[in-house]
Amino acid sequence: MIITGYKSHIGGVETVNENLINIFRDAGFHVDIFSAEEILNNTSLSFLDKVLIKVIGLPYITAKKFKSVREKYDLIICNGEFSFGINHEKCINLFHGASYGYYQHLKEVLTLKQRMSLLRYDFLQRLGSRKKYVVTVSNFIKEILESRGITVNRVINNGVNTEKFKPTDRENEGDLLAVGSFGYNGYAKGFDIIEKINRKKYDLTCITNRKPYENANWIQYVPNSKMPEIYNRYKILVFPSRFEACQMVPLEAMACGLPVVISNVGIGKEIKELFPDFVCDELSEENYINKINKIKADYHNYSSAARKLVIDKFNFNDFKSEWLGLVKEFLDNGMENSK
Repeated sequence: MIITGYKSHIGGVETVNENLINIFRDAGFHVDIFSAEEILNNTSLSFLDKVLIKVIGLPYITAKKFKSVREKYDLIICNGEFSFGINHEKCINLFHGASYGYYQHLKEVLTLKQRMSLLRYDFLQRLGSRKKYVVTVSNFIKEILESRGITVNRVINNGVNTEKFKPTDRENEGDLLAVGSFGYNGYAKGFDIIEKINRKKYDLTCITNRKPYENANWIQYVPNSKMPEIYNRYKILVFPSRFEACQMVPLEAMACGLPVVISNVGIGKEIKELFPDFVCDELSEENYINKINKIKADYHNYSSAARKLVIDKFNFNDFKSEWLGLVKEFLDNGMENSK
């Protein structure tokens, strides 16, 4: 069973959950997804439940409902704070991010309510991760979690299916592409930087869940299954997010042969060691434009390097092998022998 917040949302967490479900089912496992979203949509809540969801957060309801089904499952994978209240002898706590990291990187623009919510979820993450085997998606997140007293047992980078995400012979219709969803605000995904680049008369298309700024060339979100076609219409992905864990969009784009210009968070630190021209240390449109122009001047080589990086470092087969190996260790030996 995978315990998470949402099933229908479009985002990196949901993409990775779907990948894991497909991997496990293809290997012959029965897998259910247990989401707070589905529970709320299909359950009549008491007044007390509603109050406790407000006070504790969505992990309250998954923890409560899990008690009635816990004996049905041999292994549980919890996403982040949804480990709260989950008691099972074989439980993996998978962190796609860290609430405290988001708080650290964006606190200057967050409201008091948003700050308090993130600190609450940070507390739930620390509490829920106790006595669980903790996996995270990047060394960047590992460092943040360990600074909060959470012991990380393993890092498994997200992987991209390079047979699905690959270059095609389609001629580029556009120049720059920006992809991202609005959470608290567009500032988190760096749409203020994207708008400034756009104002410099660059041909730039945004794909997101709502129009990011007034004069944006905007396409509303499309399913992940359609993204390989979208990526192949453009030349360079611009992704100036202020906080990430192991950002799937740049990896998918690179697998399609798009060079990227991203911020130095999440896997940015790892990519910078190999291709510093793909990563901006400082979030300003000038830095991004300088990188964009440098990539355009030697586009063919940067495009080839982008795909090779994903094949070498973020390959889906490696991701699959690591997860199947970890699950087998757990089922055969339990948590202690998997450390």
